[in-house]
Amino acid sequence: MGQRVTLNRAISKLGYGSRGQAMSWIQDGKVRVDGTIPRTPLAWGDLSFQKIVVDLPVQSKSKTITLLLNKP
Repeated sequence: MGQRVTLNRAISKLGYGSRGQAMSWIQDGKVRVDGTIPRTPLAWGDLSFQKIVVDLPVQSKSKTITLLLNKP
């Protein structure tokens, strides 16, 4: 038996966002569990057996700026 938690907590443990954000993503239909779209954020899921996919837009990386400071 794997780690069985609620779906919103599983998404937060996977590092996608907070539990509050996960609840809104589930209600908006942006989350798929084993190919199906759940509608209740408090449904139970198993992290080791189920495939959880969150469909979020990919954020583009910003340009990196490096500052060198010298304190004489």
